[in-house]
Amino acid sequence: MTCAGGESGPRAPRYFIDGAFYHVYGRIARGELISSDSREASRLVEVIREVKKRDGLTVLAWCLMGNHCHKIVRW
Repeated sequence: MTCAGGESGPRAPRYFIDGAFYHVYGRIARGELISSDSREASRLVEVIREVKKRDGLTVLAWCLMGNHCHKIVRW
């Protein structure tokens, strides 16, 4: 188990357990659209692939919405 986040700040530390499933959510600032430009949407998919490979994640599902993205991953 690892902990992300410091002891100070707006949120309590988050604990990550190897092999657990996580819902990862990311939203674009100011409500801007991700998919308004297909190149930006394609780049986001490429970043997901890079992070998956780099961090050894298993991406079980993902959904790219207009201004946010959901992912279900296993660490």
